[in-house]
Amino acid sequence: MKFDRMRVLDNIRKPMAISAVCIISASALMLGVSQAASLGINFPVDWTDGGSPAYTGMQLTASAFGIPVTGWQSLTATPTGYNQQGRTPGPFTLSEVISTQSNTNGLHPLPSGSLAISWTASAANASGFGDYSNGGPYGGNHPHIGEQQVYYGFLRDNVFLYTSPTRPVGYSVKISGLKSVFPNSQYVIQLVAATDTGTAFTNAVIKSPSGTQLVTYSANRKTVGVLAGLSSVSLPISDDSVFISGAPAFGDASNPTNVIALASTLSAILITDKPIIQRSPSVPPANICSGAGTDLSVTAIGVPPLRYGWRKNGVPIPAATNSTYSLPAVGASNAGYYDVVVSNPFGSATSDSAAVTADILVAPVGGLFLNSDPGGNRLDATIHGGVAWNSNLGTAAPSPGSAVFLPSNPGYISIPGESALNSSQGTITFWMKSSGTVSSPGNAGAILFDRGVGSFVIVQSDDGTLFVQPPGGAGNLSQSTGAVSTGEWIHVGIIYDQTVNGCVDIVLNGQLDTFNPSATPWYWLAGSEFTIGQSSDAYWRPFIGELADIRFYARFLTLDEIASIANSGAIVDSAALRVWLKTDAPPTNGIRLDWTCGSLQSATNAFGPFVDVPSATPTKAMIPTGRKQFYKIRN
Repeated sequence: MKFDRMRVLDNIRKPMAISAVCIISASALMLGVSQAASLGINFPVDWTDGGSPAYTGMQLTASAFGIPVTGWQSLTATPTGYNQQGRTPGPFTLSEVISTQSNTNGLHPLPSGSLAISWTASAANASGFGDYSNGGPYGGNHPHIGEQQVYYGFLRDNVFLYTSPTRPVGYSVKISGLKSVFPNSQYVIQLVAATDTGTAFTNAVIKSPSGTQLVTYSANRKTVGVLAGLSSVSLPISDDSVFISGAPAFGDASNPTNVIALASTLSAILITDKPIIQRSPSVPPANICSGAGTDLSVTAIGVPPLRYGWRKNGVPIPAATNSTYSLPAVGASNAGYYDVVVSNPFGSATSDSAAVTADILVAPVGGLFLNSDPGGNRLDATIHGGVAWNSNLGTAAPSPGSAVFLPSNPGYISIPGESALNSSQGTITFWMKSSGTVSSPGNAGAILFDRGVGSFVIVQSDDGTLFVQPPGGAGNLSQSTGAVSTGEWIHVGIIYDQTVNGCVDIVLNGQLDTFNPSATPWYWLAGSEFTIGQSSDAYWRPFIGELADIRFYARFLTLDEIASIANSGAIVDSAALRVWLKTDAPPTNGIRLDWTCGSLQSATNAFGPFVDVPSATPTKAMIPTGRKQFYKIRN
């Protein structure tokens, strides 16, 4: 691959390991690294609402606040105490024991030791907190995976209850056994709070045998509503047990127009000795053009002192040792990928990189399933998280290889949401192998294909069938009569028509299983990427199993054509084929292009003609290694 030398940063180097970004004594390192730990303790809500478990026990399925999913402990869900649940209203007291053997119902094995956790609250509830830009809700009970799953449930205060507790009770949590998890180190604590009704959070108190600390929140709103935030970080603690409680909430629930809504709630507790990075550096949302400046910053917690070492393309930057790094003017000399290593005596953490460039920036990238579409559409798929490749399928398998979605680390595959996939009529075909979804996190069936929250989904139901749901989730477009969770390879075809009185047909192993005319038109969320194996909506479970030979056609396929794909792997119609992830070869490496100002253009030779790359917005593009192409920017 060649690039316009006037437009591309020369000598981009791959990030490389470095021995240290600061000097830490060997004795200090020996104290804690082998036992270093980061824990997230989450408090889900038991909202059965008439018997349906749809929003109960929102377990985490992705990393959050710098802690990997395996470091999170989703405790037993606390009831809401709503009268319609047929329960006596709160307060409620629950307990949980977590050990190195814990591995079910939202719990994960501890790195060492055992924790005993007990908590009391008036009740629990769900918050619809969606983002920090406006503190507003995301709408409904479908949080995105990761941090929104943490914010979703909270132990609620004694104000704004829909029930009448026997007495006012704020939340309190006791944790014992911490020195078995942090035997050679201190630890720090940070709290996560959310609410569905409030303007600000009250302070919280952390008591231990060695003293009492007050942590505070900065999150607030001008009007009463959905709110979430992080507390300040505690001073280092060395005790085996802590007791955490919220300062009393207050407000006038009987007079909503005169509410002083200070909420005292708790969604999660973060405990760590080693650094964890909660916000990686990123460039501002607005484009950075040549000569403009920018600041990069990182948010991390851990036992102090925290040491910061900024890097450019994996190489340490001298004297860049603060949590913020400033670039006064971006140009060819300082364009690059910037990250920061945060360290303390108990470990280190490396942030994600931020691409800083005034033109095209080039970096290697791995984990690409190449699009084998003969038409040459730029729709290669990228692996995220726990997706492996299996080449030992045996002679009965439909393909020499498959994408394996792992239960231990749910992952997904993404396809760019370009206009080539916006056909109002088409066919999706794939091979799948799965034994079921009942043990995986989430509240409903496992996602096979998804195009944006609230959009079109193909789901493996918990009863073993397959169903297709339109945008908005207003009922199913179609549901199979045959089972797909059989543990055997099954070929699936989904024929769709988005128009009024269109259809969504399901074809299993080349035979029509379900014909369902749809009187309601639907649409794609244009520009949204396709995700395979997991949704950004935490309502759905991640898929556990294998997929192979994934295709998107921009027209109806006949039953005979789908059967020929199932029986012989025929291409059928290369002109209509938009995506073909064959999965018969392992994922490959590629090139990532980042740019800011102007439009990306490409040509097959250095002298052109150069044409705009379709749907290539000023963010990034993935180009597989070995495709000879030339790129430049049109300002």
